[in-house]
Amino acid sequence: MADGVLLHGWPALYLNTQWANYHTSAPLVSGMLPADDPLCRRLVDATAEVVAALPAAPGVLPFHAELFHTPDDEIVLCEIACRAGGAGIVEVHELSFGLNLYQAGLLGQAGRSDQVRWHEPGPAHGHGWFLPRAGTLRRIPEHCPLPGAVRYRTSGVPGRHYPGPRSANDSVAQLIFALPDTHDLPGALRTVQDWWLDAVCWD
Repeated sequence: MADGVLLHGWPALYLNTQWANYHTSAPLVSGMLPADDPLCRRLVDATAEVVAALPAAPGVLPFHAELFHTPDDEIVLCEIACRAGGAGIVEVHELSFGLNLYQAGLLGQAGRSDQVRWHEPGPAHGHGWFLPRAGTLRRIPEHCPLPGAVRYRTSGVPGRHYPGPRSANDSVAQLIFALPDTHDLPGALRTVQDWWLDAVCWD
């Protein structure tokens, strides 16, 4: 965004709620909505309205917004903050648009907003942040065999006891993945979640 105008944005879907991430250690799995999903345009337009309603800040600034899509088909703002989103959002965005949101913010603050550029969306991507459970980690997969896997990294240590997640962005493993060309986004995200839940073991 710049000067109260939404310049660029793309909505993504969380498979689980962040309440479930934090309180039940449900995997934080998210993926970009297809361009022709009816919600895609509605979410972008709703976000633009929120940005326009807030005090305008000069220069290009990254931000993230979270919105609810209610059972009665309303779009309701949860939060908006003047920083790039957490977990794998920045990496996913750069893979799909060639735009690093951290770099864009630094260029904007340096008065070089004219150097911020992105391209039309390429293949859609998603991320999985796999949170620690309260217990002892017994087994963690060393690699991800899913065909769309772009980067998989572990930090969890088998045999170590964990107190559970301290935030929704805590993790013992992280995955960046390309999404298949499908209109069943929840199904694609569940495939990632199911792989993880089958492969990891906790006591």
